[in-house]
Amino acid sequence: MTAVDANRIAFFLRAFNDCDNITPAIYYFLTVRPEMVADIVVYSDDWRFESDANLAFLQNTFADRVRVMWLGDAIGLNRRMLTAGRIRRFADRVRGRLDPNHSVPRLCMGLRVDESVTLAAVRRTFGNGPVPALAVFDLNRTASVGGLVKALRAFGIPKVICLPVSPMGNINALRSTGYVTLDPKYHIRHADYSVFDRVAVVDPYYCQAVIRTFELLGLKSSLVDRTDVLGSIRFSPEWLTYRQARVKPYTRPGRNTKMVFFLSSPETNTFWAEVERTFTFLAEFEDISVVVKPHTRKMSYFGGKRFDNIVFDSDASSSSLIDWADAVMFWSSSIALEAYWKDKTALCLDYVNANRSVYAMLDAGWILRCRDDLHEALSALSADPSHRPYGKEGVERLLFQVVNGGTAGSLPDRYAAYLETHLGH
Repeated sequence: MTAVDANRIAFFLRAFNDCDNITPAIYYFLTVRPEMVADIVVYSDDWRFESDANLAFLQNTFADRVRVMWLGDAIGLNRRMLTAGRIRRFADRVRGRLDPNHSVPRLCMGLRVDESVTLAAVRRTFGNGPVPALAVFDLNRTASVGGLVKALRAFGIPKVICLPVSPMGNINALRSTGYVTLDPKYHIRHADYSVFDRVAVVDPYYCQAVIRTFELLGLKSSLVDRTDVLGSIRFSPEWLTYRQARVKPYTRPGRNTKMVFFLSSPETNTFWAEVERTFTFLAEFEDISVVVKPHTRKMSYFGGKRFDNIVFDSDASSSSLIDWADAVMFWSSSIALEAYWKDKTALCLDYVNANRSVYAMLDAGWILRCRDDLHEALSALSADPSHRPYGKEGVERLLFQVVNGGTAGSLPDRYAAYLETHLGH
């Protein structure tokens, strides 16, 4: 029987957003449990995690108590052969088809990869000696990590759970452009979490929608009796206050009114033509400066137009942009929660999104239902950057239901206790 190290925990993360979400959970847990050590295994096919500020923060804070590894090293990938951007994605697909044993995504999925290859990669990653007592993933699906989780269990790790990623601004089940079929196999592939012992989520809304969709298809969702609502530690007051000290100011000069516009993925049922019309409409307000931040993982603006008062900046810190702006625009981005916490005027462009918005459902902020509403909002903010037509009730409801998960109390304590429970301590 494989020996288990009760003081070792393994976190499996994708770069970059997931590091941002899980880092505070790791930080607070290691802070309250000084005898624990953490192995962080990056299982994306992007080796640029080495520049991730969150992972560097954990390593600098906890030194030899945190070890960061990349699964690609365990299967002998040459980092120099991994290119960036679209070329990298194309090369990864080709490599996955021609040589799946040397493809991180295929290894994780268990797709055309022998189980012994995945198990050998896990052994090389962790080395000899007792295995971690718990494996913790960022929220993912069986189709994406089933092969890897199976190897972890064969390796001897007794329990595998997942922690929440970003809160979902879109809380309906059929939230992406591909969900236009009633084929049960499609839905099972995209919403099967049975590979995990427990699934922690920020709030219950998305899970409720998935469970109902499966019921309509005559199926039982794997989320039934498997989920725990924890809230979002990434947007907890404790973590936002702590990391605010490391936020560097955004120094771009602005006009009378400054706004930041956070884009979301076009794949999430977005009316993209209307988004582009919104850019054109924003350009009409010459005394408003707008910085547009594309989606972190997906290039979400492909237009060639340029506007005098609009700047597209994919490198700027979202926190810095929120601090700089008088008002924040979005339609489903979770980073809006930081804007609400910082008491910024929040404009939810619900009319560019075909999904059910948690912001609109909870009536949090300035909910814009059409371009007329946008006209009204921009005119008011142009005249008075501090104008705000909504009260605090909806905002407080949003922060309580989504950030706090509908339960009062300390999120760092809640997350630490959750990990303790599944470690068996």
